[in-house]
Amino acid sequence: MDVSSSTVVWEQTLDELRETFLRCGAFREVRVHYLHEDPDGAPGVSTGPGPPAAPLRSPAQLTDPTGRQLTLLLSDCAGPMWRSGVLHRLLHRWAAAMPVAVVQPLPQRMWRSTHLPARPGLLRRPEQRSGRLEFVSPEARPPRTVPVPVLALHHLSMGAWARLLSGTGQLTQRAAAAWVGPGQGPAPARPGRSAVVSAPERVRVFRRHASPTAVRLAQWLTTTPLELPVMQHLQRAMLPDSGPDALAEVLLGGLLTRVEREPEGGLAYAFREGVWDELHHRLDPGDADRALNHLSRYVERRWGRTARNFPAMAVAYLSGTVDPPGPPDGLDDPLLREFAVVSTRVLRGSLPQPRTGTARTPGRLAADARDRLGRFRRQGTARDLDLGIALLTEAVEVERRRPDRSRLFADLAAALAERWEARRLGEDLSGALAAAERAVPDVPQAYGTLGVVLRNLSEELAAGGPGADAVPERFRERAGAPDDPDAVRFLLLDEAQRVLGRAAAEDGSSGRAAAIARIRVLQQLGSDFGEQALRLHHPPPEGPDQWYGAMARRSLEVLDTLIASSPSPALVHLRGRSRTMLARHYADLADRPTAEDVEQVRALARPAALDLAQSLARMDHAPAVGDGRPGPDWERAWAPEPADLVEGWVALADAHELAWFGSNVATGQEEALADLAEALAVADTLPAGGHRDALRLRCLEARALVEMRRSRVPGADRRAALDRIVDTWAEVLEVLPESAPSRAGILHSHGVALMLRGQLDGSEDGLLDAVRVLRRCVAETSGKSPDLAVRRIDLGRALLFRYRVAQTVVDLYEADWIVGAAARGAGSAETRAHAYDVRGGVAEALGLATSAQMRFAEAAAHFLQAADSSRVAGATAAAAGHLESRARMLERIAGPDRALVEYERALSLLAEHGEDDAPVASRLREALHRLGSGDA
Repeated sequence: MDVSSSTVVWEQTLDELRETFLRCGAFREVRVHYLHEDPDGAPGVSTGPGPPAAPLRSPAQLTDPTGRQLTLLLSDCAGPMWRSGVLHRLLHRWAAAMPVAVVQPLPQRMWRSTHLPARPGLLRRPEQRSGRLEFVSPEARPPRTVPVPVLALHHLSMGAWARLLSGTGQLTQRAAAAWVGPGQGPAPARPGRSAVVSAPERVRVFRRHASPTAVRLAQWLTTTPLELPVMQHLQRAMLPDSGPDALAEVLLGGLLTRVEREPEGGLAYAFREGVWDELHHRLDPGDADRALNHLSRYVERRWGRTARNFPAMAVAYLSGTVDPPGPPDGLDDPLLREFAVVSTRVLRGSLPQPRTGTARTPGRLAADARDRLGRFRRQGTARDLDLGIALLTEAVEVERRRPDRSRLFADLAAALAERWEARRLGEDLSGALAAAERAVPDVPQAYGTLGVVLRNLSEELAAGGPGADAVPERFRERAGAPDDPDAVRFLLLDEAQRVLGRAAAEDGSSGRAAAIARIRVLQQLGSDFGEQALRLHHPPPEGPDQWYGAMARRSLEVLDTLIASSPSPALVHLRGRSRTMLARHYADLADRPTAEDVEQVRALARPAALDLAQSLARMDHAPAVGDGRPGPDWERAWAPEPADLVEGWVALADAHELAWFGSNVATGQEEALADLAEALAVADTLPAGGHRDALRLRCLEARALVEMRRSRVPGADRRAALDRIVDTWAEVLEVLPESAPSRAGILHSHGVALMLRGQLDGSEDGLLDAVRVLRRCVAETSGKSPDLAVRRIDLGRALLFRYRVAQTVVDLYEADWIVGAAARGAGSAETRAHAYDVRGGVAEALGLATSAQMRFAEAAAHFLQAADSSRVAGATAAAAGHLESRARMLERIAGPDRALVEYERALSLLAEHGEDDAPVASRLREALHRLGSGDA
């Protein structure tokens, strides 16, 4: 199949054809290849439809002059290689050597408008020329051309062609074919058209030429992100009797343009300007609700129930109810962000405008608004929320007294913020921000609303969500880099924590709620914005780690103050988790922990464990409050969700492990594993579904990480630990959805554990499993992912280890290529050094396996590049180790004198940086002594 923006819809069709040919039993082997356009516009062959990871092969390799191979090209003949004529020329070469045909999946009425216009006629198999077909058509045959049959995607068309090829004697069948020649040039330019085609004209032309099913599908597609899997899902749901030909008609109908989605670079589309409006208004009443319902189920299946389900929120709002707000985490998946944008657009186009009735006084309007908003908060009725906001908007317009007007603005800001949570329209967020800024400082409680709105603006900007455009221009100007969203987000969050601090100074529940919101903002500023703080905060911190510590300690100070006045289990629980996160941060920073490091980590972890144990005990016995919504004294009457209980046990596991940091580590890890068993038991009591699976996954991932750290403890049974790690990651993969964004990372962890176990055992089967899993990991990692280089390196290592066991040289060639790609794509000097070091080891193994001196020279060059990259990364001891490896290669190919120079260079490097007591230094001195004494 040729790969283009339209042929991707035929991927399932290609799989079905392959299965059909395999099942029929007539073929010894069935292979699938993909034709890609290379940078020069020529066709190249790969084994997959995605961007090729390896160089493309020549299509000439598929030619079989014996005539024993059949070649079918599945194509809609509309891609760029058809327009340029290169595929016509390729078909001419193939047809001269073997039986070949094009399988055209588009409806036959569209064939003549493609770049391979098929003509009706007779296909004839002459008796004396086995396997070569002649084509008889009313139209004259162009000079120097050969006919290529064009087959419909139907068993009758395929069967007729098969009978012609396999029968005996002279046979004739009605069929269609196209003439292809060796000199086919580019398709002629289309007749002159105006530079700009209006959207109504585009839609009129499409409706005139497309099938009714394709027209209906184009209208349905206005309700969904235009990414192929989602488009196909909606098509199956709304037009179950249609096939891929209808979708292909839409893709080729001039309504869409192709776009690249970041960071995956996957294939996606967008409507041309004005086309969305032209198509969407043609949907029948209720169609948008039906489509969004189906899409909400798609979102739930793909991301689970814990993800923000924007189609479901839109459906609820259109039906007159408001779902509880979704989880506060950001939208990490670009497709989920696109669901937010499209659902918002559909919702905006479907909402009725509320009417407030006759003119009334500001006081009466405000009272009616508060009644409506009170009913909304009790019953979740969207109409009451809309009408309450409309009444408040009218009230602030007619109220002239400043104190009353400020209070109305505060109420309006809070209501708009609530509505934004329900329907995610950007105008609600910008309206809430403007109203809150008009309410302060006259209404101090409005600082809390203002802080929450600023935080929400930051999250929308991070997610690229529909509210991102509501960010005020002043924040972009202050960032000094308007196109840097993280800089703008830092300023938004820094402003949020300041205004939340003012709101927290107020007495009562609103002040406590603002304080808790500020704590979360401080923690986010510390963990995610260290680099931005160096540039934008005054005074700047010493470094990102110091910034994180300062923000975390400030959040703990706020918590301690709150708990001193109101020692609620919710706040104690939050303090325990905050202390644990800070302790883990300090532990991860300490590569070689000093006594001071150990004391710092334990001083945080031990009280954290007490906080968490105390709050977990209250969780187990916490009474439910009404319908589960926060009550007036919500901190004392704490009714946590089961997810809180699971996350609490996971945090307690981390605290217990860190409480033994620096000594008796195994004791802490045993306690942590017992806590995680409790967490898993709680998760298993939940009803089956995506929520339970997500919590089980959280527990299993935490257990695997503890087991990995446990395997590195001196004296540990490493083999038993690796068994536990492998089993845990395998269990994680069983629970993890195929489409989960984290799947490639989990596959990487699983593959590395398999590799280490296989290396320890010297097991060919174990390393075969490791290579298989790591290959899949690399295949599922985006070409733009910063993790791709590390995952390629580990695949190369697994191949190298497998070679050492199985002695299959082809593993070394593959490892050399994959690690070379990792080195070229490495995003950091440290990763690049690792890649060149592994590649040097592979080249050395190739030299030993093939007796090729050239390979040892390549290894020496790779080790030098590894040393240079390590020096850039500031890793002096590692650089000296790479130079030591280079010296070994030079000793083999250039003699001991040349190697001596390199060993001395490595030792001088260590002395220059005060690291001449590093372990590598003793090995270098031994080598110098050996070569200097003439023992080499």
